[in-house]
Amino acid sequence: MALIVDNPLANLPPNANLTFTTTTFWPASARLGEGTLIGAELLGGFLLHVGVLEDREDLFVHGSAVLVAPGVAIGAKHVFEQSLTAIKAQTAAIYCGSITENGLELWQGTKLQLVDNSDLAILILKYVTFLPPGNGFRIAGMTARMPAVGARVAIAGFCSSDQVVSFSTEGVRVRGEVRLSLGSVTAQYPKGRGYLLPGPCFEVACHTQHGVSGGPVFDESGRVVGILSSGLDGGPSYVSLLWPALLTPVKGGWPPDSHAPGIALADPGARCSIEYKDRLKRVGDNHGVYGDRENEWRPAAAAETNDRL
Repeated sequence: MALIVDNPLANLPPNANLTFTTTTFWPASARLGEGTLIGAELLGGFLLHVGVLEDREDLFVHGSAVLVAPGVAIGAKHVFEQSLTAIKAQTAAIYCGSITENGLELWQGTKLQLVDNSDLAILILKYVTFLPPGNGFRIAGMTARMPAVGARVAIAGFCSSDQVVSFSTEGVRVRGEVRLSLGSVTAQYPKGRGYLLPGPCFEVACHTQHGVSGGPVFDESGRVVGILSSGLDGGPSYVSLLWPALLTPVKGGWPPDSHAPGIALADPGARCSIEYKDRLKRVGDNHGVYGDRENEWRPAAAAETNDRL
């Protein structure tokens, strides 16, 4: 349960600061199956459920996303496709929440950046409930490394079964569950995998539940290596690499002064942690390369933006 407040920073003491701590995650047990139910608090603060509220009091969770910088999250573009008309018309609002050991941390979307030629979306968020104890937040560490074939990865997200976010005068209540799947990388597609996944991606031999789309995918170092885009019954699943999103100029953050205008997450000065970002480079205005020309792709560096939600 969380109460929505207009300005969470109003109660911040004059000499107090917000902290954003980079966090890594890897399951303690390597014997977890596909779609294992885990405690949401294990990923509390940075694993977000994503829902779109359209002229009603309740909304179902559409998918997942991951908080990677102050007020900046990355998710899957296709999660928003059915709601884009309402979002553009400003008749819908995006809400993201994370279940922590201290309760619900709630964010509202202020901008939605759709990264061209990929299944990635950048969400610009503002915090809309009371500050957590100690004024501290957790963000996920990232890596620009392409996982090798045979490497293990962990896929996490909120599954869609009986998930609903309820809005009332008493506050916001969330029902849902977090699922985790482990699998091995079976193929790499640095130039994309056809029109359904035109951006750099890779294949994982595991089944993932409906509704987990947009959830973070962790490598064995515990850093986010990609975002879940799709999966077939029984597997495999397909993961979009972060590369195009990391080179896209980000249009905001929270608090409002936390992100310099016009810089990307991979640029110097961005308040996030990206392993191997020095190997990630822009090539011209509309495509990039990781390491060498064999890993060159051509999604646009700019992103379509819905500035008002």
